[in-house]
Amino acid sequence: NLSGDNTWSGTVTLAGTGTNGTDPLENQIGTRAGALRVDGIMQNAAGVNATWVKTGDGDVVLGGGAANTYSGLTRLFG
Repeated sequence: NLSGDNTWSGTVTLAGTGTNGTDPLENQIGTRAGALRVDGIMQNAAGVNATWVKTGDGDVVLGGGAANTYSGLTRLFG
């Protein structure tokens, strides 16, 4: 998200296998400014215990009517 208030309503499948902030295979969701609203289910890819990291100075807002099912950590940078 570069600016403004945007929404992603589809499923987010986390397939990266990284587990720390220096690992390039860690899943990243970022915003430079404004807000990105993720209303779809966030889930692991098959065979992955997914972790994801929020990057950037903007806001990532998790919402929606169903619970997320990924099993790893949520990390915040920025």
